[in-house]
Amino acid sequence: MSYKIYQPVWDKFLPVIAMKLKSAIRKQESEFLVLDQLDFQKAGHNKRSNYLFSLELNEGRIINSKTTSGIGIDFARALKEYAPIYEMIKGGVFVFSFNSKYVLTLAQKIRNVEASSEKE
Repeated sequence: MSYKIYQPVWDKFLPVIAMKLKSAIRKQESEFLVLDQLDFQKAGHNKRSNYLFSLELNEGRIINSKTTSGIGIDFARALKEYAPIYEMIKGGVFVFSFNSKYVLTLAQKIRNVEASSEKE
């Protein structure tokens, strides 16, 4: 199934998302970005659409892609196609969520170094 309905909306915000993601990595804290509701409503052609998603990327790949909504798939695709962001996400685990208030949350998940060394 090919969505791409919301990808132009995400493309519009990618430079700002890149800055927020860089900040989240540097500070090791979640970053938040409030986006414009009208952009999503225009793209979706339905004011009552559900724009919520939670997405985890491991080295740039979606984890549990079968349960991710179309808007989340488009978001992940946009991140991968934008070179500055892809360079950041290809080397770690990142969590993104988008809520009903049109707030995008970005965070890097810290890998547990002790757990990986104990398995060896």
